Order: sequence, then structure tokens, then C-alpha cells
Amino acid sequence: MKPIVDILGFKTEEAINALNILGYEVIIKESYGKNTTKSNDSRIIRQRLVSKNEMELIISFF
Repeated sequence: MKPIVDILGFKTEEAINALNILGYEVIIKESYGKNTTKSNDSRIIRQRLVSKNEMELIISFF
């Protein structure tokens, strides 16, 4: 069984790299607040194990 790591708050690129090393396929979904514009600084605000090999990440821009 693969370990489930807590990556909340991580920069998106760092989180994806960590999960790929552990053998997860990553699904990215973006979330925008009312006053949020897309920038280069995105972070993980939610993670969910979809299957034993897939992790869904919800990212937001800051």
C-alpha cells in the first residue's frame, strides 16, 4: 500500500513531484475565489484519494 502524504499548502509543482515519486497519478482541478486572478503561485488547498493509484488535487492561486 502506498503512503498517503499530507501535501496541503504545498506549491503545486512540489506536490506533483512528491506524488509522482510515490507512484501516484495526479489529477489537477483549479479553484478560483471571487477576487482571485490566475498567477504563477498556486498551492494545494484540498487533496483526495480517487483510487489506489490516483490523487486529485484542488489548487488555488495566490
